[in-house]
Amino acid sequence: MSPASSVHCLTLSGIANVYFVEHEAGWALVDTGFPWSFQAILKVAREHFGDVPPTGIFLTHGHMDHVGSALALATYWDVHVYASEAELPFLNGKCAYPAPDYRVGGPTGLFARIPGMARAKGFDLGERVKPLADGLLPGWQVIPLPGHTPGQVGYWRESDRTLLAGDAVTTRELNSWTRVLRGEGIIGMPPAAPTCDWFAVRKSVERIGELAPDWLGAGHGQPLWGAELHQQLDSFLEYATIARKGRYVAQPIRQLEDGTLEIPAVPPDPVEKAAGVLIAGAVLSLGVWWFTRRREG
Repeated sequence: MSPASSVHCLTLSGIANVYFVEHEAGWALVDTGFPWSFQAILKVAREHFGDVPPTGIFLTHGHMDHVGSALALATYWDVHVYASEAELPFLNGKCAYPAPDYRVGGPTGLFARIPGMARAKGFDLGERVKPLADGLLPGWQVIPLPGHTPGQVGYWRESDRTLLAGDAVTTRELNSWTRVLRGEGIIGMPPAAPTCDWFAVRKSVERIGELAPDWLGAGHGQPLWGAELHQQLDSFLEYATIARKGRYVAQPIRQLEDGTLEIPAVPPDPVEKAAGVLIAGAVLSLGVWWFTRRREG
C-alpha cells in the first residue's frame, strides 16, 4: 500500500500504471492497462479484495495502454466503465483518435513511426461505458486535465491531497532519449506523440501546480510523494516547456460539439521531401546507367 492510504499502484509491462483505490463503499479501479493486462490486474485485485468486484472502473483517458482491458474486466465483474463526456466518443465507437505525431521526435516520435504499434482508433465499450461525474468515486473529485487527449481527467482526494493524474504529466520522462536510457524518474510532460493540444497541456500542468498534491500517481512512472514530489514539481513547473516541433503544436486538434475532431492538415515534412528527392535522384541515376550500358552493349 502506498503512503497515500488505500491507493495501490500496479505497473504493467514495465511502463503503464493502474490504481486500486479503496473507498467507503468498497474499491474501484483507475485505468486498465493494455489489452493483455487482464490476468495481471485480476490477480492483484483478488490478492487485495478477494472476490469482491469494484464499484466501477474509472478511466483517465482512452488510449490503448489505459483502456486496453476495460471491456474484459467490466464484463467479468459486471460493472460500468466511467469516462468524461469529451472522452466518450473514443470509447463508444463513434470517433478515432488522431494519428500520433512522429514529428515531435524523441522516443515517442520513433514509436509513432512503427506501423501498427501506435493505435490511433478508439475502442467500443458498448453499454458498459457511462459518463463520469463527481460522487461516483466516493471521496474523490474529478479534475479536467485535457491536452494529451480532449477528455483526459485526473482524480483528486482532498483529504490527503492525492492526485491520480493519468497522462497529464508523467513521473518517468518519456520524451528525452537521454533520460529514457538512464531510466530517470522525473516529472515530465505527457507522452508527446499522441498529445493533441499543447496549449491545453500547459494549462493542465498549471492546474496540477495549483492543487499542490502531497502524493502523485501518473500513468507512467512510479508514484512520488512528500519532499521529493514537492521539489520535483516546483522544478518542473518552473522549467517545463511544450513540444518545440510537431504537427499539433501550432495547430491543436479541436473537438466539435458532436464529439468528432477537427484535425489540422499535415504540414510538409522537409526530411521526407529531401528523402524523396534523394530516392528519385538515385532511381533516375540507376535508370540512366542501365540505359547507357544497354546502348553500349
